[in-house]
Amino acid sequence: MKKLSLFIFLLLSIAKVSACSCMGMSLSQNYQDADVIGVIKIVKVYGQSKEYRMYKADIQFEKVFKGKAFKTIRVSGVIGKSSSAACEMNLKPKERYLIFLDKSGNDHFVTFCTPKSKLQNIATENEHSRFEHLGKKISYLEENKSGFQDLQFATCYEKTPTGNKSDLSKISDFSPKQQFAVYKVKVNNLSEIQEVTPIAGFGSKEETIKNILKTKFKVDVSRTSSEAEQKEFLLFFCYDKESIEDPDSEVVYSD
Repeated sequence: MKKLSLFIFLLLSIAKVSACSCMGMSLSQNYQDADVIGVIKIVKVYGQSKEYRMYKADIQFEKVFKGKAFKTIRVSGVIGKSSSAACEMNLKPKERYLIFLDKSGNDHFVTFCTPKSKLQNIATENEHSRFEHLGKKISYLEENKSGFQDLQFATCYEKTPTGNKSDLSKISDFSPKQQFAVYKVKVNNLSEIQEVTPIAGFGSKEETIKNILKTKFKVDVSRTSSEAEQKEFLLFFCYDKESIEDPDSEVVYSD
């Protein structure tokens, strides 16, 4: 499952724009920011405005993970002549995307920095398991969103790795009651974790997890859009039982 998560993460072309510099947000934060998440197919592109460098695309939803399907998106660029350097997108009929869409006014806009993954034009056999795992993550986040309290998701990393697995993946006698968990953390000026509060924890070895996070891990604030004074974040963790016997894969990892 770790490989499936990496597939989704690496292919998501990431949100937040600054002179078309796209900031890499976590999967969980992309979920939180999006109104609609799904797999779409481009049906046609039309309605071009060269003056405003904008056009429309009719889409077909093949799968919806969050929100409701709709028919048309507005796309930054000029049909066939869009510039990624200007954060523009050149969408073509029959193309398919896993996409995270945020609504502005009455429309959903797509730019180069919209979180998305370009898929094969024809669905592959591997997509089913990948999207099944993604769907479980999103369902879990939806079920527990009342506890997020408008905080931003971040990821974390081990300050001084020892081997291919982090200390979280080395916890002995770990029997989580669920595959996912969300923790609220407070950090200091060095992004070191000072406090840990389970929002929806694993239900196993919680004190051990708290201790490891506070002593071994830091929050990656570079992948957030938070203000400098923000000191509280949410961390989303996944448990991959299949990786227990794999010496090179994490069993518990931040996503």
